Amino acid sequence: MNRIGLIFAGAVGLIVLQGCASDTSAPGRPKAIDNYVSGMQSLDSGNEERAVSELETAVQKNPNLIMARMKLGDIYKEKQDYDRALPHYETVSKLDPYTGSNFYNLGFSRQMLEQFREATKDYIRAIELLPEDAPSNMNLGLAYYSLGEMDQAAFYLERASRIDPKNAKVWANIGVVHDARKNATFAEASYKKAIELDPTNQAALQNLLVNQIGQNKANDAVNTGLMLVTQSESAINLKRFGDALALSKKWEDANAAYDKSLAKNPKSTATMNAKAQTLIKWYEADLEVNEKLRDEAVKLWTKSASIDGNQKDVNEALAKWTKK
Repeated sequence: MNRIGLIFAGAVGLIVLQGCASDTSAPGRPKAIDNYVSGMQSLDSGNEERAVSELETAVQKNPNLIMARMKLGDIYKEKQDYDRALPHYETVSKLDPYTGSNFYNLGFSRQMLEQFREATKDYIRAIELLPEDAPSNMNLGLAYYSLGEMDQAAFYLERASRIDPKNAKVWANIGVVHDARKNATFAEASYKKAIELDPTNQAALQNLLVNQIGQNKANDAVNTGLMLVTQSESAINLKRFGDALALSKKWEDANAAYDKSLAKNPKSTATMNAKAQTLIKWYEADLEVNEKLRDEAVKLWTKSASIDGNQKDVNEALAKWTKK
């Protein structure tokens, strides 16, 4: 905000002086400044719609009015309207090619628009200008991750962790890359580091739980799942907690978690299938051979198949477990 303020004060003074004193070749320039100032005043008073209108008018009158374009890019970025933010950041980076944040904003907009290859170029330029900028390094790593280039993704994410070792998001993303590279142990350690730095990091907790289930670490998974649902009993969190409990062969608790999940999302075939599979495992482990467990599993698979009939595993399970 301070940097934008300095550009505003310096640039406005410079352009107004040129327009009023000697710049007769650009008669529209002072009018553009008027629109810019009016736009900023509207923004300060909370009238964002009018502010955008005034700022857009300013850049129509003077396409090189960098502070107006920068502010428009920031407004559209904040609104997640990256299609509109992008052209403004493109122009800003051309007008001011020696400010790293310009290329960061450009790269971020392209990344959000899934223009990952172009985004890497922008982030690299941002890093050339600001080598110690952790967000540029982290987002460059994520852009490479989206492109499937895991070595490059790991390189820049780990670089970001050295620059900003207390950034929980960086460590959580390192975990994702390690999981993608089949380095489950390293991924688990990275997720734990992220959670140590920010215990409320839901994404890190969710990914740690999935990671531990994949490693068959039943007790660890249950503990992580308990932390997760304590923070948020969302349908997906309850389903994953149920998976951890099922891995620990805590059949009754697992099914209670699945029931809570289905109460929140009754059409989740993934949860239906997970509960059905758990009921079958419980059925097979039960020395008393409780047929109700099998029958309930069949009902769940039948309902799941009615929602999505193209589930090969579900159809095979129905063929196997339906009474002849």
